[in-house]
Amino acid sequence: MFFPVFCICAGYGVIKLNNSRRRRAKNNQPDAHCFGKSDSGVGLVQSDGASGAKRRRKSLDERRVGAREWCDPGSSRPVTVNLGPGADISLVNRKAEKLRCLSVEEVGTIVVQVTRDAGRTRPMALLKFPRSHDLVLEFESEPTRKRFLTKLESFADELQKSVEINPVYK
Repeated sequence: MFFPVFCICAGYGVIKLNNSRRRRAKNNQPDAHCFGKSDSGVGLVQSDGASGAKRRRKSLDERRVGAREWCDPGSSRPVTVNLGPGADISLVNRKAEKLRCLSVEEVGTIVVQVTRDAGRTRPMALLKFPRSHDLVLEFESEPTRKRFLTKLESFADELQKSVEINPVYK
């Protein structure tokens, strides 16, 4: 009785270990089109050994923000919002699988609506895109949302776009 339970537990542990190693390797692997030659020059980082890898990782982290995508009333999923490469805003899950990609090429102004309610609700931001579903993000705190908006504004400046932030009450 003890031996089969031990084998099942050991097998479960091996599977969890392999999954975490695979996820970590997938997160550390750069996108092929992100660091190559690009027409706009956005995301172009030259690698020169270990210091190049650190700079590349830092430049990627400067364009990432953790949030929850609000799907329906009562349901949301944790995502990482990647600003770039190019003129794309992409959402990836914890396994680094791309869930959604929104292009801002044809948009002149990125319209963002932010909640102004104080209280027990989490701060939210709504990004409106033509020809696509709106993106509703729920943040842990007000400073996290402010950090996202700052990164979005710098991302839009690189693309010669503007960001219009409208406060709304929930």
